[in-house]
Amino acid sequence: MATSMITPLYMPQAPIVHLAAEMKKAVDIPVITVGALNVELGEKALKDGHADIVAFGRALVADAELPNKVAEDRLEDIRPCCRGHEGCITLFFAGCPIRCEVNPQCGRELEYKVEKAAQPKNVVVIGGGVAGMEAARLASEIGHTVTLLEKTDKLGGHFIEGTAAKFKIEAKGTLDWLIRQVAKSKARVVLGKEATPELVASYHPDAVIIATGSHYKTPPIKGIEKANLPDETLLHPDRTGAEVVVIGGGLIGSETALSLTEYGKTVTLVEMLEDIAMEDEPLSQTAIKLRLQEENVAVHTHTRVTEVTDNGIRCINAEGTEFEIPAQTIVAATGLNANQEAAAPFAGIAPKTFKIGDAVQARKIFQCFHEAWHAVLNI
Repeated sequence: MATSMITPLYMPQAPIVHLAAEMKKAVDIPVITVGALNVELGEKALKDGHADIVAFGRALVADAELPNKVAEDRLEDIRPCCRGHEGCITLFFAGCPIRCEVNPQCGRELEYKVEKAAQPKNVVVIGGGVAGMEAARLASEIGHTVTLLEKTDKLGGHFIEGTAAKFKIEAKGTLDWLIRQVAKSKARVVLGKEATPELVASYHPDAVIIATGSHYKTPPIKGIEKANLPDETLLHPDRTGAEVVVIGGGLIGSETALSLTEYGKTVTLVEMLEDIAMEDEPLSQTAIKLRLQEENVAVHTHTRVTEVTDNGIRCINAEGTEFEIPAQTIVAATGLNANQEAAAPFAGIAPKTFKIGDAVQARKIFQCFHEAWHAVLNI
């Protein structure tokens, strides 16, 4: 089942350690435990006597140096697995060599070997989301002079609200790790400064990496201005009413709905297509649908919202039946669009220019990490 076999992030950490503990009572040979463990949880399982040996799978895919970092007491430098399943499980099911969404070196260790640049360059990275931070971190590691420009007062981009849910603890660990590694690097980080062509040109860059991210879509629905966006909802769930309708059953909408249930909200999810969370791989999709069902989230598929009112929404289903759903708060979670206009002015400023992550197209952190590596290693 998705709840216990290669558990997705929607399920609790260390979900089968208790089974190892029961087995240990019945046998007199060493017992190994595994499954959604990090170093701290592994140590706890050993200390509590629930197992004799701890095995890591995805954690070593995310960071093959994990054992060495433990031995060197560098736990803060371990790149955590976020259990997003993008690359490891998706490609496994497709019959392809697996990859890792947070570790582009996985399976490409020779191709993506990190070595000091023979001729260090001056690099400007525009945007401090996941893609921009990873590009700045890696470029600095291999010896380039790096300036990272972020227009807001904090790093993280949409991954800030994307990791705010209680069940996203491991994804939050990935964000924290990335921010920490950028801070430990030699990259110069400039916050609260919006990049302009003149500002970027003043650094005389040899390469510019455009990571200007994306913005939430505003669907053409009457009264949509009354709706909240996912960032406000995820970061401030206390500001929503007791009854919430989430418009959009993609990954953002499904996760927003699940997050709200953790704060006691009664949630309805409305999606035009035939199913929800279809961007997820099968195990993850099954897991989040199960969680939503357990939390009594009402899911309406094949349903189109026609109006947002002061008291809820009006919609119509595939049979043509029109109906209303009452709610105090409406959340428009219909996806993201690339910030194409923000990226356009920087093309051609430097001898080499790269556009990465959501600035290309709004997708997942897999593309953010992998495109960052491709850009930096091609400077």
